[in-house]
Amino acid sequence: MKPNILKIQKLVDEKFEGNKTSFARSIGVKRSQVSVILNDGVGAGIKFFGGLIKYCDEHNLNFREYIFLQ
Repeated sequence: MKPNILKIQKLVDEKFEGNKTSFARSIGVKRSQVSVILNDGVGAGIKFFGGLIKYCDEHNLNFREYIFLQ
């Protein structure tokens, strides 16, 4: 799995008014991890993906838009 950086950044911008801390809290990870993922495209693990999938399920979003399932 790989994060779709552009779509995740758009999610943060639109649903969290660009606030990475709020986004990180909503998916259960640290803000620093979100920053690294969005800036460098690395550092996404099971906790990040699991939290993102759960957030998507709870908000009727298709997680496949935010995660590349290689």
